[in-house]
Amino acid sequence: MKKTNYILILLVQIASSSVFAGPSHVSVARCEVQMESRKCDLDWDFSTAPSARYVVERLNADSGKWQAVQRSDAMSLTGSTRVSGGYLYRTLGCNGRAPARADACTTSNVVWAPLYLPEDEIPPFVADGSGELVMTIEKSAGHMEQLEQYNVYMMVRLLRGKNVDLASLPPMREVTENDVWANGQWSHAKEMQRSFYINFSGMREIARNDAKLAGNGAETN
Repeated sequence: MKKTNYILILLVQIASSSVFAGPSHVSVARCEVQMESRKCDLDWDFSTAPSARYVVERLNADSGKWQAVQRSDAMSLTGSTRVSGGYLYRTLGCNGRAPARADACTTSNVVWAPLYLPEDEIPPFVADGSGELVMTIEKSAGHMEQLEQYNVYMMVRLLRGKNVDLASLPPMREVTENDVWANGQWSHAKEMQRSFYINFSGMREIARNDAKLAGNGAETN
């Protein structure tokens, strides 16, 4: 399976390795796709930053805000939450207790949970909310490659939402051949996660550079 850079090819070619750089986060989250259910088990680890509670959140495309999908006020260093596909997720580890919950939280990296569709339900294209970008899916390709393209495009559509502050989002963790997963194999689910990482990281770096340039311009005016 080839490594895909669908949207970066469409938007801009970036040669610098800084595209893949991001701030260090003390927690890790990843999506372990269960093939029987086609659901994402969002695994997270706060063992290096013990927290009194955790919150699993997903990004709302319309508001650009994070919304809680699961909360726990019991201390948990690691855990797994089954989440719906087609959304961007993160996990927060916090030390503030209910009802105040005023303490600062540590965020995990973000994870895109893939949405699985039958081949005949995958559309031939995905348009972003503004209609400025129409992303074509190669319907002559195999089912798995169509799924990969579809999910990359769905993620891009969310990230291009007018209320989404892409520059401020946490980074996405890179998936490599050296990662050890539950079944010990390199699967297409992992290949998709690598494509998500490449496209998310490139778009985020562009947004961060644009924000930096805008800030410098404001200072000189």
